[in-house]
Amino acid sequence: MTQMDFILVFDVIILVLGAYIVYTGIKMKRERNVPTLFFAKEELNRCRDTEGLADYLFPRTMIFGGISAVFGVLGFFHDVMGVLPEWINIVMMVVFLGAWGWFSWSLRKGKEAYF
Repeated sequence: MTQMDFILVFDVIILVLGAYIVYTGIKMKRERNVPTLFFAKEELNRCRDTEGLADYLFPRTMIFGGISAVFGVLGFFHDVMGVLPEWINIVMMVVFLGAWGWFSWSLRKGKEAYF
């Protein structure tokens, strides 16, 4: 497996992850409970306000999932077709890593507020 193949697999994984996070966010909003994707089942059993936590996490989940999916798509096009300038790939990487950090921070803040 070449380095290019590895990067392409990484882009597809990020795209699928982003789509799954968006799907999970929609399902979380509809069912009014937090999935075990974000917290362990044992932790969720200690949650004082599951619906409040779901409301808190929904917009953050949608933003992070959307950014992840867009990053995966742009990375795929960049790696396969080479149609995007390198600076766009760098900017998207910084945005993705920033969104990941922000989402992780949001999960910690949600845990502090609702557990």
